Amino acid sequence: MMTYSNENLTLKETEISRIGFHNFFRKLKTEFEINISKLELNKDNNRLLATQGKIELTFKRDASWELISEALSTIAEIDKNAEHEITVKMNYDEIEEHEKEGYVLVSYGKIKGDLYKVIFEIPFSNNSALKKLALSIYNSEERTTKDVIWNGGDQRIVSLLMKLKDSGWKIQNLELVKDKKVNVGFSSKGYEYKEFKKQLSESIK
Repeated sequence: MMTYSNENLTLKETEISRIGFHNFFRKLKTEFEINISKLELNKDNNRLLATQGKIELTFKRDASWELISEALSTIAEIDKNAEHEITVKMNYDEIEEHEKEGYVLVSYGKIKGDLYKVIFEIPFSNNSALKKLALSIYNSEERTTKDVIWNGGDQRIVSLLMKLKDSGWKIQNLELVKDKKVNVGFSSKGYEYKEFKKQLSESIK
């Protein structure tokens, strides 16, 4: 298994607004043949962490319906094959009710009496299933984290940011990878783009 050493750089946050993230990454990829390993977004203390194979969503207890449904539907728009798996305990006759709403039964096993441990796959291609998932997050009494399996990639990760930034999601962290992983932070005291490129070139040697 390949291991990477990590470097840390900070880009001046206004540079992303000035250049645009799509152009920013396109230029880096063209010049350095670099890929996105991880992208972290944040809105009102709700968090989205995207990698090539998984998206981790963390919602506050009082996250709005609009925020939750928008995040889920945006992922579905980019990758219809995205899915989330849940394990729940329920009575046997409830299993069919969940299937009717788009949940896909993976397995179930009897615990005791009429109580079963059930594993469902929630396909993001099914609007009813996606709405049911969104409602479960919205009605939760605690902070909720959901892992979504998707077929990511640089362009899909960039698309995710471009679609969500218009509704207030902001980039918190970016991890780039070539022969080394470079963690990119954003602050008012970071490098301007020209100097950032110079430092990045040194970091990935």
